[in-house]
Amino acid sequence: MDVHDCTSMSRDIDVPHGTVFTIEPGLYIPRNSTQFPEEFRGIGLRIEDDVVATAEGLEVLTDAAPRSADDIEYLMRSQ
Repeated sequence: MDVHDCTSMSRDIDVPHGTVFTIEPGLYIPRNSTQFPEEFRGIGLRIEDDVVATAEGLEVLTDAAPRSADDIEYLMRSQ
């Protein structure tokens, strides 16, 4: 499996217990896009989760991480 490229990886394999991987949905707005307001052009955001395969299934390791803008800003102010 290549970084950020899983198209050639079979979906029918068993993932060994203890394997950690990320799920990384992202949104990237091109700088020259006219479909979005100018202040959003050229930005990107991604919310990543780290997941581990266990005997019981998948466990999201980042489940307690802040998700909302308010929670993230609170965390940043407390540092």
